[in-house]
Amino acid sequence: MTNMSEEKEQLKKKEEWLREELRHTRMMWLNLLKWGVTVLAALESSLYFVRRDVTEHLIAAGALPIGGLMPWPRWFLGTLFLAFIAYVFALLTVYIGKKHTGYREQLVSMKPSYSEIKEIPVGTKLKNAPYYLFYAFPVIDQLLYLTFSISKSFKIPW
Repeated sequence: MTNMSEEKEQLKKKEEWLREELRHTRMMWLNLLKWGVTVLAALESSLYFVRRDVTEHLIAAGALPIGGLMPWPRWFLGTLFLAFIAYVFALLTVYIGKKHTGYREQLVSMKPSYSEIKEIPVGTKLKNAPYYLFYAFPVIDQLLYLTFSISKSFKIPW
């Protein structure tokens, strides 16, 4: 009888630990998404001011006509920086996602479960959405340049 209660207690502890780890990895993942978007948005805002100052300097130096657009190679440097930061956040998201998946698989494979809660397998349709979220910033940055260069009538606010 003691052996059976010890096994149940160990099962209970294992399930509690796994659920706790799942909770923590989920919170880390959500915080990473939150801070990744915040950092990328702040960088995009900073790039606006840097690009404005560089464009004004090039106009003052006579390298660009008045109302001219910053040359694409210089704009692309900022986009590359955004893409690198997005890549770092995407890698961290993959790492935390793998940890979470490992804990989740352990919890689902527990037979019998102490709590007897049936774990429902999670779908994978949206598993790449966070990567698209991070990489959307460099893509939008390039689309902005494309829009500015195609539409000469569109006034850039600098």
